[in-house]
Amino acid sequence: MDYDLTEEQQSLVELTRELAQKKIKPVAKHYDETEEFPWPVIDEIRKADLFAIYLPEEYGGMGGGITELCLAAEEMHKACGGIPMAFGATSLCAGPILLFGNPDQRKRWLPDLAAGKRLGAFNITEPGAGSDQIG
Repeated sequence: MDYDLTEEQQSLVELTRELAQKKIKPVAKHYDETEEFPWPVIDEIRKADLFAIYLPEEYGGMGGGITELCLAAEEMHKACGGIPMAFGATSLCAGPILLFGNPDQRKRWLPDLAAGKRLGAFNITEPGAGSDQIG
């Protein structure tokens, strides 16, 4: 089995590393301290088309998969643990829509998530356990 990255994957790593070092790392402390949402950084991630890398082309994505998603996330998280969570949460939102949504739901939501026009969220809990447990 070959575990080397393809040329496209290596290019993705280099693009994301450069974005992370130039656009995320210099402002990470500011956003941690002010607790502001990092919209300017999200715009940079959007401009780099990183929200599209893991979604199928038919929904405006680039046709990559979980490997490409993880490669990009890893590079962003090397620069900051918090800011890239908006990227990760959007992928967590898109995944169930892609896997379990009906065709109309996929057409409605996935193109805007791929384009970075909308950010996604993901929430999970279980009765009697997790975040809804009191005490």
